Amino acid sequence: MHVPTGFTSAALQTYVIYEFPFPPETPQSGRTRLATGSTNAEYDEQAHKFQLKRTDKKNQRLIDRKDLKLTIYYKAGFLRTDKQLGVAFVKLAPLLKTSIIHESVDVYENDHRKKPEGKLEVKIRIKEAMGAEKASQLISQVWLVIDHFDNAVNLE
Repeated sequence: MHVPTGFTSAALQTYVIYEFPFPPETPQSGRTRLATGSTNAEYDEQAHKFQLKRTDKKNQRLIDRKDLKLTIYYKAGFLRTDKQLGVAFVKLAPLLKTSIIHESVDVYENDHRKKPEGKLEVKIRIKEAMGAEKASQLISQVWLVIDHFDNAVNLE
């Protein structure tokens, strides 16, 4: 990630504001804690919970079509408004088939997605996938079966 002019990487203070697209009238949003001293900041130990209605078909359509928006801001200084450093988008569609998303997404300078400015690693976890099949209904498949070995080869 690039460092804004007038700042050093040691003095940069960043945080992430996230916006979950459900419900569409008032999307759920929140903010991470402030990370100081690096352009490779870690916002670990962050447990942000969103309210989901698993049985609502409208919610499943939104998850299939919408993205989780992550906006990175930095502190501009005393009595100054915080400035936007970049924007990242995470596709939520995999949550219909799996319960964990762990990926590194591109961070763009603005919403127009013109040029990647860096990467942001994101981990999203739900109890079980939102799709039609529940985890308890999945059938495990046999990958390798070895019946017996023939002693046809003699090493004499």
